[in-house]
Amino acid sequence: MIGAASVRLRTLLPRRPNPSLIHAAANRSDGAAEIASPISDSPSPVSGSVEWTDELVERFILDLSHPSDARKALSFFQNTDPSSALRGPRCHCLGIHVLVRAGLLKQARTLLESLIEKNPEGDSIAELLLSTYASSSSSSARAFDLLVQSYAKSRMFDAAFDACVRVTKQGLSLGLSSYNSLISFAEKSGQSAQLWRVYEFMIANRVYPNEATIETAVNLMCKEGSLSKHIRILDTIHGSRCSAWAVVNTALVLRVFREERFEDGFALLKKMLIKNVIPTDVAYSLTIYGYCEMGRIESARETYEELLKRGYPSNAFLYTLFIGLECKDGNIDEAVRLLKEMKTAKFKPYNETYNVLIETCSKIGKLESCLSFYEEMIRNGFLPSRSACNAMIEKLCEAGEAERADDALTVLIDKGFIPDEWAYAHLIVGFAKNGSIEKSLRVYHEMGFRGVSVGEVVYDALIGSLCGCGRLEEAEKYLAVMKERSVSVSARVYEALIVAHCGESGLQRAHQLHEEMVKKALKPCDLVLKKLGVA
Repeated sequence: MIGAASVRLRTLLPRRPNPSLIHAAANRSDGAAEIASPISDSPSPVSGSVEWTDELVERFILDLSHPSDARKALSFFQNTDPSSALRGPRCHCLGIHVLVRAGLLKQARTLLESLIEKNPEGDSIAELLLSTYASSSSSSARAFDLLVQSYAKSRMFDAAFDACVRVTKQGLSLGLSSYNSLISFAEKSGQSAQLWRVYEFMIANRVYPNEATIETAVNLMCKEGSLSKHIRILDTIHGSRCSAWAVVNTALVLRVFREERFEDGFALLKKMLIKNVIPTDVAYSLTIYGYCEMGRIESARETYEELLKRGYPSNAFLYTLFIGLECKDGNIDEAVRLLKEMKTAKFKPYNETYNVLIETCSKIGKLESCLSFYEEMIRNGFLPSRSACNAMIEKLCEAGEAERADDALTVLIDKGFIPDEWAYAHLIVGFAKNGSIEKSLRVYHEMGFRGVSVGEVVYDALIGSLCGCGRLEEAEKYLAVMKERSVSVSARVYEALIVAHCGESGLQRAHQLHEEMVKKALKPCDLVLKKLGVA
């Protein structure tokens, strides 16, 4: 054990000591040089004692950089008072490098964790470790892996990821185990965005996953409910079940595209192709999808032609993509032609194919074509998206076919479809338009029976319909229900009630409602102002 008063050079100095340190000590008559200990509470009583400055302590630690002397550096940290100025963050970092080079990883990790505990913000440790790495001939990049893993253990994700970025910018490579520790932490804590952030950074810097990485990402996708969706996407592209690696990599690229970082997504795909961690036809299909999302249609078509020239067939995903492009431009006839070509090529339409056709036909008023695609979709075992369902129900109700729309929604619900409040709102308006306000009320009560949350959209539809039928007392009743349930009352509801009250010679109530609007900073339309006689 090192004494509390002084330390003999022959005990702590390395076998190849720094001459300047030895010269700084006084010679004793018995030939044994002695210096003041950095852990001493008082100066050494011997002649020629050394004042231990920060610079001298750093040189002292560096002189212990040979692996055979590393345990002496460890002894220094174990026996020095933790509150001593000689135990500063920079000296810690130097000691960590010495210990890592000597293979004393457990001890280096303990020192790192102690340093992190004393610096909870963690913003300077990575920089200090980098600066001491540059000045130390005993450097080992493994120290940075220990830093990231220690941050992950301390649940300091941001500091860990920041360290990854800083270290990588200096041209140093972190080991896969460091990234896996962060990915594991993100998965266990349910931080989806953080997991994908680390995974993307890995691939971008040519650090590729192993089975453990993929398994962790798949576990997170299961938790967030996105795994089956991405498996289905790959089925429509590849035609057969792909590996978990392809599923995870596809999910990453699509996520980057959704954030409109298209060039980053293309760069990721290139790196994935080089390492053969994504099938070629999948990479091409995702590239085409990215171009379409960017609006670079010509680039998309050129890439499609390149895919075919390389001997890869088209697929259901790409047919659906091009059908969607034609629908977006209103070219429904060309979209239908592509659908027929798709079927001829033995590619099966799937839910997204039908959804885009149903929405487009609804939008342009081709109701029978819309219903035809809907019925084919149901026969093939698919359910429409909420937006496609709402578009179809709205057009049916506008065409006076509320009963037909109600029947279609009932069939969908029986098959497990969960409509949103817009579907019910369209039915309420549709029945009222046909003079069947009692059926509108039935739809409203059905929502409560099915446990569907009734919000502003439905109350707008119901109160507006009741006002249109002259049933003001009931309309006021549902206005009170809205307020009781803290549902925001829209300008449309106030306007419908005001106009109805003016028509029933209820000007006093109409003005009261107008005052409520003004208090809520809602601006009435010109018709309401005219009815009220307000300039």
